[in-house]
Amino acid sequence: MSRLVDLFVAPAAPARPPAMPRVEAAPAVAAAPTVLAVLCPPSCARLAGAALALAALGRCGAGAGVVCRWSGKDEPAPVPGTATRTARRLAARLGRRGLVAAAAGRLAHVALPAEPADALAGAGRAAAACGPVPIVVVLAGARPAALDPLLGAQDRVVVATVPGAADGVEALAVTGAARVARATGVLRLGAPGPARALTVAGWALAPALRAAAEAALDGHGL
Repeated sequence: MSRLVDLFVAPAAPARPPAMPRVEAAPAVAAAPTVLAVLCPPSCARLAGAALALAALGRCGAGAGVVCRWSGKDEPAPVPGTATRTARRLAARLGRRGLVAAAAGRLAHVALPAEPADALAGAGRAAAACGPVPIVVVLAGARPAALDPLLGAQDRVVVATVPGAADGVEALAVTGAARVARATGVLRLGAPGPARALTVAGWALAPALRAAAEAALDGHGL
């Protein structure tokens, strides 16, 4: 208690002002990116999008996140699965915006139209509908220049790669993304395992995949 009192009551007649203790400033904590794009092959589109969305959820504490997927083709409607109430409500809200959406796990999935202009408009409606929750836009096809403004609007653009990818593909993709993106990152997906099913279903991340996704959120791995 005396130490607490001494903080507010000065000595009656101090001989000299006490030296101020040196206080080290706490390191700044970077805000978690919540609006992301992923560039990846179609084979890992669902995994990469869900992994980054779940990692972002873990950081910001939101109840649900959104994954929008574009492949340059007419995407099939997302398949609904067992989901949290928050994710179901989010999917319903997206549906009221004219988007093809379904909930699975802690995520709401949106199929974006093949036409770039329509995809841009759909991504914008998704952002307007869902408010401050993580949104991951997955581009899993040959990207036309018309989608560059979409990449430029994201907090970070992540390049997702799979084992066995040809040499130079990752570097080429990162270089291309860096021309239009605010910031970039790399998500290196490891070998397939049974835990991936929980990620694709929108529920959880295995430790190794969580570490890789969080590194991508921070821009590491470049």
